[in-house]
Amino acid sequence: MADEARAVLAHLLVTVQDPKSRHYEKYAAWLQGSPGIEEFMFGCLRPAVVRWIEGGRSASIDSLKTIGGDIRGKGIYLHGILGLDRFTRKYIGQSTDLALRVYKQHMYFRYRRDHPSLHYFAVQRSSFDIFSILAVVPNPPSTPTPPQASNFHDRPDLLLNILEMWVCLLFRSLPVASLHTYLPPGSLVSMGPPESLNVALPLDQGVEMAEREMVDLKAVRDPLLREWFKLDEGEVAVVGATAATARRGGGGVQRRARGGRGDFAALPGTALLVMGAVVLLGIMVAGSGRGTRR
Repeated sequence: MADEARAVLAHLLVTVQDPKSRHYEKYAAWLQGSPGIEEFMFGCLRPAVVRWIEGGRSASIDSLKTIGGDIRGKGIYLHGILGLDRFTRKYIGQSTDLALRVYKQHMYFRYRRDHPSLHYFAVQRSSFDIFSILAVVPNPPSTPTPPQASNFHDRPDLLLNILEMWVCLLFRSLPVASLHTYLPPGSLVSMGPPESLNVALPLDQGVEMAEREMVDLKAVRDPLLREWFKLDEGEVAVVGATAATARRGGGGVQRRARGGRGDFAALPGTALLVMGAVVLLGIMVAGSGRGTRR
C-alpha cells in the first residue's frame, strides 16, 4: 500500500529530526535544508515494491523474485536467499554502483570468501538466491541547480542511508528491537525465525563504531544466526559500541556483518564474569593504597 509506505517514510524522517534522536546531528540539517525531500525519496521507490506490499507481503523466494528490476545505477537492492533449511532470508543493501556490487562482489565466490559476513554465511548455506531492486536514485540534473532550489544529490551518503533504512522497515528486515523503535506505533512486527540478515542500522553507515546503536542479539531464534554468532555456546552477541570494547578486551569471537558496515563481538558468559572480577579487584587495590598513604 502506497499509504503505508508514505507513513513509514514520514515517521522515519520525523524520528531522525527529533533533537533527542542520536541521529539528529548527522541528518537534521540536511533534511531541513532540502524542501521536498520526502516526495523525492518516495519517487525513488519502485512501483513493484508497492505491489508487493499490496499483495500481502509474502516472504517467499518466488514473491521476492517478482519485484525484479534492472541491476544498474545507484540505489537499494534486496538479496533473497533460500536456505538449505527452506527458510527464505532477506538481505537489503545500498550501492552507488548496483552492477558492481551484485555481479562483482555478491555473486563472486572469491570476494565472498575474502569478506566473511553473516550475509555470505547465509549464501554459503543456500540452495537458491535472487536479486531485486527496491529503490533507484535518478542521476543528478545535467544543468546546475539554482541556489534557491533543493539539491537532493549533494549528500548521496545520507540519501542512500535513509532510503535503505526506509525499505528495511517496509520489509521488516532489521532486528525486532530496531523495528519497534523506528516503525510508526501500531505497526505489525513479525517474530522470527527466519530473522533479518541486516543487523547493523543503515542510519549508522559512516558513523564511528563507538557512536553506533547497540543491538543485543542473544535472543534471536533463527538457527543460522545462532550458529554464526555462536549463541549456542553460551556467548552473548552484540552490535555497536560494546563490540569495540570486546575487541580491546581480547577473549571474544569477532564477526563482521558486511564489509565496513558493522562490527560484532561474541563474549563467553565466563569472560564477562572474569572481567567483572578484575574490575572489582582493581577497585579494592586502589582503595587499599589510598588508606596507607602518608
